[in-house]
Amino acid sequence: MSTDLFGVRVLDLDHERRRVRFRVFVVYYEPSWGTDDLLPNDPSFFFRVLWEGADDIHGRNGGLLADLVGLDEFLDEAWVDRHTHLFVAGVERVTTRNHPLDGDAWNRLAMFYYERDGGWQDENLLAQGDYDVEVADPRCLAPLRLGQSWGTTSYETKAVEAVDVETEHAALAAGGDTRSAFMLGWFRQEAGDVAGAAAAYRQAAGTQDLEERAKALLYLGNLRAEQGDSQAARAAYEEAVACQGPSRSGDRRHVSRAALRLGALLQGGGAEVQA
Repeated sequence: MSTDLFGVRVLDLDHERRRVRFRVFVVYYEPSWGTDDLLPNDPSFFFRVLWEGADDIHGRNGGLLADLVGLDEFLDEAWVDRHTHLFVAGVERVTTRNHPLDGDAWNRLAMFYYERDGGWQDENLLAQGDYDVEVADPRCLAPLRLGQSWGTTSYETKAVEAVDVETEHAALAAGGDTRSAFMLGWFRQEAGDVAGAAAAYRQAAGTQDLEERAKALLYLGNLRAEQGDSQAARAAYEEAVACQGPSRSGDRRHVSRAALRLGALLQGGGAEVQA
């Protein structure tokens, strides 16, 4: 089992202001690190925390980040540093407690603290800070719950200033990378380029991974539905639902989401039995 470095708790959610307040506990104490600033400060850490809060490996609901960022990207430090600005608009530490540590800290603190039932032993003694994190897209907050707590092995790296990652993904997609094609579809959809987004999602649907294919078709169906083209939306959802074979991950959530969207579309059109 990996050793947690920090504990995270959701203290407040403000979807209208696109803000979440996290409490971050230091739960790993290595004397050789000294007693100075043990709390994270870089936005890259909070991107990782938001991704964990959206990812099903922790038993939580999927969301925008879980769709856009796969495990391979999450574990790639360079990818995280170059993409953090797309999701984290700002970070402010508003409160600290027991920080920085005093010289007697090593006598009263254990080396490791693991999360148990949403808490940590001796929480009142742990170095901790409260942070207001502003996200670029309120959908990043959708999977989070007030009071939600978890231990994390995530750490901060160095997020770079805004860079043109869309052009990078376009180049990779042109070379046949279906993961980048999906990201490109999202970029173009956000920019209002419906035709470009549809083409990118269609390319992304060319993957051999059935769940990734279902995800691309789900997004394509959603795009068509938003434009009022129910016939094209239905066709995309039906393709997604047909992705029933074995997937690499064994995951079926995108197929299920497409089935729900298809059912709602059919019901709205009066096809109750098919729905």
